[in-house]
Amino acid sequence: MREIVERVAPEFGASIEERDVHSNAETSRRYALAIPVLLLGATELARHRIDEAELRRRLGAALSEPGA
Repeated sequence: MREIVERVAPEFGASIEERDVHSNAETSRRYALAIPVLLLGATELARHRIDEAELRRRLGAALSEPGA
């Protein structure tokens, strides 16, 4: 997933921040079995894998929402 995100994110002006889901109890509980997980702020975009076209669609939709 990282390679796809690294290719697509710049098209949307998005930066990438990789975090360990086990770094705190809440994320560990929520995402322990969902690695990798892709979040845009608090919005979950994908778990496990995603292709470029679907990532573009989801990023476009998420960024066009009011308050994004």
